[in-house]
Formats: sequence, structure tokens, C-alpha cells
Amino acid sequence: MTLDARGRIKLYETKQEREELEQHADLFSILKVTEKLERAWTRGLIGAKEYEEQCLTLIAQFKTLWSTLKATVPDVEKFMQQHSMQCPMALQRLVVVGVPATVQHGGAGTSSGPAGGSSTAQVSDTTAAFITCLDSVRLSMLAVDQLQPSLNDLMSALNKMTELPADFEGRKRVLGWLRKLADLRADYELDGIEARQLEHDLNSSYTEWQQTLK
Repeated sequence: MTLDARGRIKLYETKQEREELEQHADLFSILKVTEKLERAWTRGLIGAKEYEEQCLTLIAQFKTLWSTLKATVPDVEKFMQQHSMQCPMALQRLVVVGVPATVQHGGAGTSSGPAGGSSTAQVSDTTAAFITCLDSVRLSMLAVDQLQPSLNDLMSALNKMTELPADFEGRKRVLGWLRKLADLRADYELDGIEARQLEHDLNSSYTEWQQTLK
């Protein structure tokens, strides 16, 4: 930092330094807003649908911004320490998990059938979500921004299935892929090996899910 002719502090010297400073400010803002959103969710001050929509937007903004900042901000946690930020929930959601809490744990609201199990509509929605994901892979729609929405829908559908055990392996596989995609650029495309593994995991999860309905 230097002083200008009027004795004011200059935070940047070049256009590139100015843009970098603005990006750092944007990152600071996203972390702060995410922390407030997470706290509002855990305190029951915001509904599941509204929380999930806002969280997905913040995650997308964070991924886009961080992809251009990794050279200067390789470690978000250190960035937070340098700026005296107390945002542990934002760090967990944006960097570690990469998906909303409603997708990770469920909580978007469920409705049960007469016997206490999932409704016919929920079974139909989950079936459709599996088929959509599998079709995406088979049609070579393998970019992160093509796969992520359908996998998010599948995860949300599985979370609404009340009869699924908490340790259902299919849900763990889908969450694992969501976390993997959260670390990648939106335009990244899965290679042949990754696509084959995703299709295998989806088929295995679909088969296991169908078995729970018998």
C-alpha cells in the first residue's frame, strides 16, 4: 500500500491489483453470507426450500470465484484467518461438503403414505431422478454443470424416502459424487473411466433402492 497525492492510502497500483482486491472482497462476502445462512438454517429461521435455493446459489458463486482465485488464495481457511473471519459453518459447507445441508442430511420435508412409508409420488419421483441421471451419463452429458442438477434432484428424492435406512449405501454414493463434482470446474467433463464408475454407482444404487421397496 502507498499514499496518493492527498495522503490517502492506495490499496492497489494496477488494474490487475484492483480486480484481485475486488475478488477477495467478493470471497469475503460469500463466506459471511453463507455463515449467516447456515446459522439461520440450524436455528429453524428459514424453510428448507428457501435455504436450499440460496445455498446452491452461494455454492455456485463460490466455485466460480475460487476457480479464478486459487493462485492467490490456495487455502480458504488461511484466507479466513488472515482476515479474522469466524465462519466455520461456511467453510464446512463451501469447501468441505459442497452441497446444501438438505441434500447432505435430508430435511426438505417428507410426506408419508398410509402405512408410514413413502408415497407413490415420492417413489415415482425417485425413479425418474435415477433414470434422468443414468440418461445423462449414457448420452455423454458429462460436464459438471450438466450432472450436478440431476444428482442434486436424486439426492433430494432419496432423502424424502422415509423407509430408507440412515446408512443406505446408495445415498452415500450419490453424496460422494456430489462432493467430487463440487471440487471441479463447471466446464470439467468426466473422462471415460469416471463416467463408467458413475454409471456403475448409479445402477448399483438404483438396484439397491428398488430392493428396499419389496
